[in-house]
Amino acid sequence: MTSPPGIGYSHSGPRAENPARPAGGGKMARWTAALAAAAAIAGAVPCAAQPVTGPGGEIEILLRMIASPDKKARKNAAKMLGGVRDRRAVDALIHALRDPKDDVRKEAAVSLGAAGDRRAVPALVAALNDGDGGVRTRAVDSLGDLGDPRAIRPLLGMLMEEQDPFRVTNIQRALKRIGALDRIAVRE
Repeated sequence: MTSPPGIGYSHSGPRAENPARPAGGGKMARWTAALAAAAAIAGAVPCAAQPVTGPGGEIEILLRMIASPDKKARKNAAKMLGGVRDRRAVDALIHALRDPKDDVRKEAAVSLGAAGDRRAVPALVAALNDGDGGVRTRAVDSLGDLGDPRAIRPLLGMLMEEQDPFRVTNIQRALKRIGALDRIAVRE
């Protein structure tokens, strides 16, 4: 259903459109507005104190958020930093793999795979020994995404130890994406 100008529809009927939403409502504009709101809620920065747009503005806020004492702020920052192509983002995500909260470590592992920076391989290999199975699974996925041959040996070691069929399949997929299964026989 299309909305008349100035009106949007929700499950409960017509509603006025959000006047705070930037004209054009582009993805970047919505992302920037959400980032500013998240930073303000997390207390990372006072809402009106710093501009969110401009060169490096988003990354600076995210770097403050990932160092926040608030778990939700760190988790959200780790999630958003995966799409940022900046060396500082990768460094912060590598550090976040040692966060005391497993939700933050999970997001950091996923984002490191999305960032595509192979400097993350040693930290992701270390995360294969994380106490949380979700972190280990996401580290396996990210190592597969990065496709770095340095991950083959640790993944093979993990494969030989793993008993869970889901995780075995996950490790095999990562090894295949790296190109390792073309050269080795995989246990059934």
